[in-house]
Amino acid sequence: MPLPNRIALEKWKAKMIKELGEEGFNKYRQELLDRGKLLHGCIQSELSGMTLSSDQTQAVSGFWTSVRHVIPNVSEVQVLESRIIHPYLYYQGAVDCVGSYKMEDIGETKLSVKSMFDDPLQVVAYLGALNFDGNYRLRQPIESAMLVVAYDTGLPAHIHILSKSDCEHYWRMWCTRLSQFWTQLAANPS
Repeated sequence: MPLPNRIALEKWKAKMIKELGEEGFNKYRQELLDRGKLLHGCIQSELSGMTLSSDQTQAVSGFWTSVRHVIPNVSEVQVLESRIIHPYLYYQGAVDCVGSYKMEDIGETKLSVKSMFDDPLQVVAYLGALNFDGNYRLRQPIESAMLVVAYDTGLPAHIHILSKSDCEHYWRMWCTRLSQFWTQLAANPS
């Protein structure tokens, strides 16, 4: 992570600990992770054709309301919530969904891709791993990506499409960052 991003993250963390206390912050962070897992589970179920009960969506109702309009436009799902490994660059992660998205009028978005910190890098890193991970037999290489930002308030999710050229740009950034990581690790192997 670049130094300015690290500093911003540490400032946010310090502010939250000041407000909530160490234990309160840890609880808050765990609740965020738990709700994220629940939301991803709901999306996975919906895209798999399973009927969701209101009990399943209750704990993430705002987020669910936020992303519900995106799901009907997703089709041809090939991969859902799956671990991926890049066999040559030695990193791994979990891809949320590989499928097709029927473009709707996204309109003007107030949320810029730059304000999403490292999310575009993460998505493109997973895209790169998917294209090389031998466990996946995709119909064709993945060349574009989509970021969906959901809101707890129920506000409609923002959608950002990363074109092939956007993905290539972020891929170069990712490779630079990954190279810096390996160089730093080699210099400090502890």
